[in-house]
Amino acid sequence: MTPGDHVIEVGPGVCALTGLLCGRAQSVTAVEIDRRLTDSISASMSVYDNFRLVNADALTVPAELLLPPDPGATAEARVVLVSNMPYYISTPIMTRIAEEFSFVDRAVLMMQREVSDKLLAGPSEYNYCMLTVIINAFFSVKRLFTVPPHCFAPQPGVESAVMLLKKHARENSVINAVCECERAMFFQVVRAAFARRRKTLENSLIHAGLAAGRVHANDAVARAGIDVGARGESLDARAFAALARAILDLNSGGFT
Repeated sequence: MTPGDHVIEVGPGVCALTGLLCGRAQSVTAVEIDRRLTDSISASMSVYDNFRLVNADALTVPAELLLPPDPGATAEARVVLVSNMPYYISTPIMTRIAEEFSFVDRAVLMMQREVSDKLLAGPSEYNYCMLTVIINAFFSVKRLFTVPPHCFAPQPGVESAVMLLKKHARENSVINAVCECERAMFFQVVRAAFARRRKTLENSLIHAGLAAGRVHANDAVARAGIDVGARGESLDARAFAALARAILDLNSGGFT
């Protein structure tokens, strides 16, 4: 954390962390869904002039409402998302960070240990899934430390982990952030591949409406340099990006 950082905190709760963030960052925007906490949060944070509260659901709040209040204030400004996420929404929250919150440079997230294992899995491994591909396409992933159940009250039945997600440098990014059509196709292809894990890519593309038929599906897979019998769980993020580009290339040539 640096003095130029703009922090988005999802779920401040009783603000145990929020005050510390305000003391170290340029601005803190807290997103809290529980309206019953609004008054207490506002009262406890009233001493900080760099704090603002957005009373909304982090899964549906418009992304533009979370943009830094003055993003051009410093050249070093970065947007950092911080959250002790409710475990049942950890996957949709992280998917939204990758898909819609392109302004987030880093994320420090507490999650269930099993979910953190998914982020660190490799192709064809047991925990490898749609979330693995989507997050690794845009972020490097590191497990900072684990948190045993006795650190919480009440104690959960699972071990937790704190993860650091750091956006890839532009030149190392799997998907060019400027190419919105490519980003959109990338997400469609990944979702299609993991919707039916036991199906081959060609069947997944056809079923999702991303290919007009088997010939067109095979053409896209082959153009991406992927074996025609491959399944989604065997591909890394770069292979999915290549497949998304191949489909777009074929579409531009009259493939519908």
